[in-house]
Amino acid sequence: ASPATDSNATGIEAEFQLYLNQLAADLATVESVKATAAELTKLAQLPLQALRCIHRSCDTNSISKAIDEARAALQPSIDLLAKLGQQMPAGTYYKYHQLWREPVQQLCMAVTFISFLESDRLLSLEDAASQLGMAGDSDGGGGSTLHLDLEDYLFGLLLLASELARLSVNAVTAGRPDLPRRVADFARHLEAGFRLLNFKNDALRRRYDGLKYDMRKIEEVLYDVTVRKLE
Repeated sequence: ASPATDSNATGIEAEFQLYLNQLAADLATVESVKATAAELTKLAQLPLQALRCIHRSCDTNSISKAIDEARAALQPSIDLLAKLGQQMPAGTYYKYHQLWREPVQQLCMAVTFISFLESDRLLSLEDAASQLGMAGDSDGGGGSTLHLDLEDYLFGLLLLASELARLSVNAVTAGRPDLPRRVADFARHLEAGFRLLNFKNDALRRRYDGLKYDMRKIEEVLYDVTVRKLE
């Protein structure tokens, strides 16, 4: 072989060694992000578990205790979201988004549920993101950084509607007939907001279809409370 041929072969081998190193680095990143996202999936359940205690006992003290426990349970997930933000290479948000979107939706539901319980107020996307230690969707830089995606926030609100429908039913049994009206007033505004949206995401549209069943349940409970004059 001529010196030129040997030199060309060496150059090709060196180039492919760089590719091999890059593939190894990419694999290591994927595995680390997957591991953190898997841990987040487990921990995101904890705030919801704390809040769901109010379905059994929803007096003022029980709700206050559940909120405190839920806030404490949120912190490990907030720490993991920060870790994900460090592990995720710039510009790769949508490459990895599927790994953490479900726990993030659940965390959105948790913080918006707390906001309702405390003040009957709908937590905005930006405020929800702030409470989770994330950037808002408008600050996400086109996917360059970890942020709260608009669709994940909306999924979280639809999960909240289902949770409120359940609370409305259980509140009457638990001796809190005032809660169904609070739930109904909040849910009506939430439904009115969703009606303004044009869904292009099939999964989100299907989840939105369930909102009418949640609303029907909420309105039925309120009607029953009103007729029986329990308030």
